[in-house]
Amino acid sequence: MEQLPVGDIIIGDRIIIERKTTRDLLDSLVDGRLLSQCRRLYYSATRPLLIIEGVDIFDTRAVHPNAVQGALSWITLDLGLSVMMTRSTLETALFISMTAKREEKFLKDIESKQKKSTLLEKSSITTPKQIHHGNLSNRWRRTEIRQTVKILTSIDTIGPKTAHKLATMKLNIAKLATLNFETLNEIEHLSIAQAKAIYLALHSQPPMTNALVFS
Repeated sequence: MEQLPVGDIIIGDRIIIERKTTRDLLDSLVDGRLLSQCRRLYYSATRPLLIIEGVDIFDTRAVHPNAVQGALSWITLDLGLSVMMTRSTLETALFISMTAKREEKFLKDIESKQKKSTLLEKSSITTPKQIHHGNLSNRWRRTEIRQTVKILTSIDTIGPKTAHKLATMKLNIAKLATLNFETLNEIEHLSIAQAKAIYLALHSQPPMTNALVFS
């Protein structure tokens, strides 16, 4: 049987994130998929992460709280998989944004150290390559587009058409989070209001820019 790809979001070559709403989490717990999914996620990358999105984890389905707590305890303590809880899609997007920025800084630091250590040899340094998943790459891409569209359409003023255009341009949440406001504002498919909305959703404060006065 063909194995399904693991995770929804890839950041660099170390981080893979699986995003589950509370309903998804409880459904996969009830039908027995959750633990095997978490095992595959754990072994899929150096820094795997499970994000659980929503505040109704005990209200979505008639699942005993002990079963949920037991599963989360096994995932975090026995398996050792990192778990992050968020309250909404926008909070998830903001967390992904911050994670992408930290990873970008990490990669730049590594590259800088490599350049210094090989300066005498005058070697060219290449940045780490992204993970390739063989014949699953197309399925990865479709999954990434679906997740990007879902998160972007939760931002005010961003409709499905605009979200899909950005996703097909390979502008996922992690990449959008690394762009400053001026760069966002130059994207062909975005109005100033839409660029503003995306920037504010992915950052904790308005940008310092002369291009637009933020009220």
